[in-house]
Amino acid sequence: MNEVFVVAPYSRMRYLDYPGFVNDIVGILAKYNVADLYIEGPSNRVLAIQTELNELEVTYRKFPKTDELTELRSIRGTMIDTILRLLKNLNKAGLASQADMLKLVTPFLERYMSSIQDSDTELKRELIRQLGKNFDDNLAAKQALESLGLKLFVDELRAVQTKIEETQNEQIALLSKNIVMDKKELTSRAVSTLKNLFHAIELAQLDHAELDYTELVNELNKYMSVYITSLRTRITIQKKAVAAKKEAMKKATVPTPTSDAVA
Repeated sequence: MNEVFVVAPYSRMRYLDYPGFVNDIVGILAKYNVADLYIEGPSNRVLAIQTELNELEVTYRKFPKTDELTELRSIRGTMIDTILRLLKNLNKAGLASQADMLKLVTPFLERYMSSIQDSDTELKRELIRQLGKNFDDNLAAKQALESLGLKLFVDELRAVQTKIEETQNEQIALLSKNIVMDKKELTSRAVSTLKNLFHAIELAQLDHAELDYTELVNELNKYMSVYITSLRTRITIQKKAVAAKKEAMKKATVPTPTSDAVA
């Protein structure tokens, strides 16, 4: 049987081309009474795959809560830097009235804050927890911190860390609700479903010669011809952009007449 449809360029389409492509095919089918044309089953299968395709998202999408976590971690870093700087300035000032208090809190703060500053995310959390516990269990150190004006910053650091942990938990909860989608498998099924639709139309034309499929076939073919032209244009533009970038990089590495000159 001769093919009556323009061959769609599936192999050259990107994952995120498929939702729009299938939406357009469905839009064309909606203009016709598919039941009267004996292609209702294949058309319904296209509708089913359409729903799945419309859930496709960019592979490397940004995680939820990323911006919020970035901001909170920045605040945490600022609090750590501030506490260390204030402690350094207080010790540098050397006020006699603060000597005993600084002798009490400086070892604690220097021990934990420098380590927190240089640690990874998980260790930061544990060190901040230990820092807080030490001061919670040490009334004298807590009072000294408050008298020195440092308790406010330590409390804020702990509050920010708590908020970071809460936000991370919210992020995990959101991510756990996202169904991991196998894009390659889904688009492969989409291609198969579309091919089955076109094949079903071809067979229906043979089985129901009394019906006129010309308008449907022509509209689908016209759409795919326009789509192929648009796709080729996009690919050509992309190739030219890549070539131009390579050429620019090549020129940038070519020595100039004076680049090897000896002063």
